[in-house]
Amino acid sequence: MSGCTTAYKVTVDERKIETIKKDEIIEAKLLKALADDEDTKVFSISATSLYGVIYMAGEYENDKQKQKNSQHRKVYRRGKKV
Repeated sequence: MSGCTTAYKVTVDERKIETIKKDEIIEAKLLKALADDEDTKVFSISATSLYGVIYMAGEYENDKQKQKNSQHRKVYRRGKKV
């Protein structure tokens, strides 16, 4: 089923396969950074990368958590730290 989902995503997505792969790597790194930080709750945040630009949505419980999540957004863009 995963292969079918990937084939469908590539077919309907306007981005090149290389760009999709890079965006997925960025998303994975961001979610890992959030999961590794005990002050953030990765389950309350969703992250998407589109052409290397990171979009995050979710809920914060306090200002400290909001600040930490903003710091984690500054992870990798196109494989380079920003």
